[in-house]
Amino acid sequence: MADSYSGAKIAVHGGDWLVCDLREEVDWCREQSGWELRQWRKRDALADKHHSSPYAGQQLRTPAQRVVPGGWDHDDCTICYWKLEESSDEDVGWGYTYDGSNWVCVECFSQFVGVTVPAYDV
Repeated sequence: MADSYSGAKIAVHGGDWLVCDLREEVDWCREQSGWELRQWRKRDALADKHHSSPYAGQQLRTPAQRVVPGGWDHDDCTICYWKLEESSDEDVGWGYTYDGSNWVCVECFSQFVGVTVPAYDV
């Protein structure tokens, strides 16, 4: 088993990552169940002039808030922060989710989540 504090690195999307920088997110993702491969699609956003977040039916709290149809235009991979967005390119347009709001890119899922042993522990 790799020592997460030894400076060991692993390649993700062509870049080298320290294992210790990925381990916490990988462990969290492996604790979740029901991951499904899905095409990423824009979602409505709740926005004001300084901030936006995915809209999930919550009530508007200030007059400045508004719902922007299709305004949430990407999510980041929970593990490596790879940008997932609406695209015909499978590398960025598809990912794994269990709830529609937490996403893992296909590469991280195949290396760390959807396997018996994460790639850095092999």
